[in-house]
Amino acid sequence: MAKVRLQIDVLEDILAGVQQIVQNTAHKARQHRDKPPEAYTEAFEAFWAAYPRKKKKRKAFEAWVAKKPPAYTLDAVGAYAQSVRHTEERYILLPASWLNAESWLDEDSKPIVKAKPKCKFCGAEGTAYINGVGWMCSKLACKAKQYEGV
Repeated sequence: MAKVRLQIDVLEDILAGVQQIVQNTAHKARQHRDKPPEAYTEAFEAFWAAYPRKKKKRKAFEAWVAKKPPAYTLDAVGAYAQSVRHTEERYILLPASWLNAESWLDEDSKPIVKAKPKCKFCGAEGTAYINGVGWMCSKLACKAKQYEGV
């Protein structure tokens, strides 16, 4: 009988300890939830403005502070925004996920630079597209070649 009573006392001590842990965890969660966010930095605000999905700003800021992304992150965000511009929002990463994954290092996050069209005749930057001819500059010599059928 004494052995059973000892086991009950041990179980009651364990239960009291678990209840204390649960209360502490709940208290910390309330404190975190009720804590006002730190002042967002100017760099983070620029990131937030450029990022294509505006959800969970506080979590994103926490990830920003933890990861300390480099200055070229804004270029990578712009490239990411371009790459997902026709994507359904639910398939676009949350900002915190993008930051935690250090996605600014991804190969496809580099900005895409498109070549400007060149004149078909002289190679200068084309200024107009002429049907049946292609890109053409405004030089008279090139226009003459167009009419000559070169």
